[in-house]
Amino acid sequence: VAAGHSRVYVGLADSFAIDVFGLDGTRQRTIQRPSVVRRATSTDVERFKLLDTAGRSQRDNAATVKAWTTMQFAQTLPPYSALVVDVYDHLWVRVFPGADETTAAWIIFSPDGVAIAHIALPLALEVAEVGADYVLGTETQVHTGIKRVKVFRLTRTRTSSLP
Repeated sequence: VAAGHSRVYVGLADSFAIDVFGLDGTRQRTIQRPSVVRRATSTDVERFKLLDTAGRSQRDNAATVKAWTTMQFAQTLPPYSALVVDVYDHLWVRVFPGADETTAAWIIFSPDGVAIAHIALPLALEVAEVGADYVLGTETQVHTGIKRVKVFRLTRTRTSSLP
């Protein structure tokens, strides 16, 4: 779920279909892209386990690790893993990265649902805010769990939807 100035985006990540609602609750459209089914590999599962336990004590992780013995992991990767709305009401969608990827791909949609840009950001970056000329987030060091605030300069090209 992500909320903008004039709309709310809701997606389940079981397919690349994100429903768009006005602030009054009326459904406006669905943003869709062809879903490419990507099989989850053992490397994807190992990366999930590493990220799921990063920066936590052995005691805190004991129940998590025990649950893995009975857990059935997903057979496929979801199409996306995050939604963020920027200052111009553009929707940023983070494509779910596979274990072999070194950056996170983002697709940016205009307020009317048209894909207008792609950008690659650091894989460990959790985007919190996208302004007119910056991307702000926290980057987590995988092995320690330490989070650091990161700000990246963003240069936009001029489009009709920008002021």
